[in-house]
Amino acid sequence: MGTHPYAIFLLKCFDPVITPKIISWICVGILFYFITKICIIYKRSPISGLLVNSLIAINAPFIIWTNSGLENPLYVLLIGILLYTSIQYTISKKSKLAIAAAIIGFLISITRPDGILFSILFPIAILTSGGKLKKIGLDILLYCSIIGFLLGVLLLFRWFYFHDVLPNTYYAKNGSVSDVINEFFRFKKAFPKKYHSIFLSMGGMDFVYIIYSFVGLIGIQLLLLRKNFKPNYLLFFVWFISFLIYILMPYDW
Repeated sequence: MGTHPYAIFLLKCFDPVITPKIISWICVGILFYFITKICIIYKRSPISGLLVNSLIAINAPFIIWTNSGLENPLYVLLIGILLYTSIQYTISKKSKLAIAAAIIGFLISITRPDGILFSILFPIAILTSGGKLKKIGLDILLYCSIIGFLLGVLLLFRWFYFHDVLPNTYYAKNGSVSDVINEFFRFKKAFPKKYHSIFLSMGGMDFVYIIYSFVGLIGIQLLLLRKNFKPNYLLFFVWFISFLIYILMPYDW
């Protein structure tokens, strides 16, 4: 994963191949637990969670990258926990969840810098929770203050320690601010290719048009059942943020 657990080194049981995979499996297992809890909230049945987790578990990109020993299993786990926390807020409207969400959002952003976009998920949950205007304002202020403070401390640390505010991955992938800006302005040109590549990675050329048809049917269903779409809007925003990050970031194999 992104950093090696110090405790494992103290126990002298770190293996560069086995240890990251074990930690990855633990992260994925916890992720599946939270996905099941989310499915129970929406469908009142753990069977839906089993179905969703099974579909995720047989997805090739998910299997490959969560077993790679990199940051990906931690990344998806934190996003899953943030989604669960956001859903819980819409139910209970407890302000303490804003503190938890701010810390989780911060951890997502330091796991992958582009993950900072997921930080807008909890404010969306607050704004659409149906709470009183005063409480909405206070909870958003609480959330933004905490995550802003944590990110500010991180940037200060990077500056004083590394004399830079950009993470190592920015340089490791030969990235540049101009690349991201150019990608943004080339959005219309890059969109079809990247959009197609998402579905191609899910099922390969033999199944890509079947997946297109399946997604199209889901879209039609959402249009027909748009009155019942509101309970699922946070799930939609998680998908949309992920999609937006993939489309706007420079192409990466």
